Amino acid sequence: MKTDAMVAFMAFSTNPIRPVPLFGLATFFVGTGCHHFIKPSYYIDIMSSYLPMHMELVYVSDSF
Repeated sequence: MKTDAMVAFMAFSTNPIRPVPLFGLATFFVGTGCHHFIKPSYYIDIMSSYLPMHMELVYVSDSF
């Protein structure tokens, strides 16, 4: 007996077009994560002034 979750997973894995936007989204997130370490000043500039330890928070946010 197949559950709804099993049916949804099988439909997800057999759709040939589905991986294309997922790959694009994954590439975007990995690129942005790397950019946190390459140019942290951009992310420090857009942080609110009431948050302490800007540099540390930029590095911590990259790990999530």
